[in-house]
Amino acid sequence: MTKSLLRRLLQSKLRGTSLESLASRPKHGFEVPVQQWLARELAGFTDDLLAELCGSGGVDMIDGRYVQRLGAFRKNGGSKPFARKIWLLLTFALWHHLHKERFGFKSAQ
Repeated sequence: MTKSLLRRLLQSKLRGTSLESLASRPKHGFEVPVQQWLARELAGFTDDLLAELCGSGGVDMIDGRYVQRLGAFRKNGGSKPFARKIWLLLTFALWHHLHKERFGFKSAQ
């Protein structure tokens, strides 16, 4: 068990409260709700950035047909693995959009 001293201290401070079980639960990661964001809050933003990657001003190192398939899949509900791929493309697209002139990127023709 990692951090046993901290866990014991937490147990002593929380004993008798509704939060007592926090000190003994196993570790778990923090998951970001990317799939939900892409389907709801960021849907329009996602469509715009993916369209920019696929359009005439797109990035020549990205296969526009693949991006279009991912975008269509996202609109149909998608899945966690595809959401992560779209998220990676979105972060790249946003970076590219902000820095394309600075780094002299050429658009796909």
